[in-house]
Amino acid sequence: MSLGRRMISNDVIMEPEFIKGGAEARSLYMYLVISADDIGIVPYPSILSIFNMTEDSEPFQYLVKNKYIITVPGFEYVAITHWHLMNTFKGDRNYLSTRLEFRKHLVRDRYTGLYRVRERGEAAYKMEEDLPKSARRKTTRKKASQSENSE
Repeated sequence: MSLGRRMISNDVIMEPEFIKGGAEARSLYMYLVISADDIGIVPYPSILSIFNMTEDSEPFQYLVKNKYIITVPGFEYVAITHWHLMNTFKGDRNYLSTRLEFRKHLVRDRYTGLYRVRERGEAAYKMEEDLPKSARRKTTRKKASQSENSE
């Protein structure tokens, strides 16, 4: 579920490589972006059905091959690669992802903000870093009070 507010960057959609993907790939990308949760993850089967497509369809494969979206085998989700370049919100606008198992397979580059698939043996990206600072403080306080109560 998302709050319905999404941003799409001209820097991404005006790239010659993106435009070469054709109208169907561009439209599919837009639907994926507007359907994503606040960390850029979206279940794609329902979006593909809107376009009468499958995972093997050329537009979907174009977006994967050119790294506009990321898939992880065994999951029916995609991550929007450029998500954090396009959609960074204040803490009061975040709706946290429930797709944490899928997220564990991704790494977010600290410098560019782009997602990529985590390589075997590579340290996982800290999920808390996706949270706004205000939520991080609350989470830390909550964990501390839970540990005190468990003693």
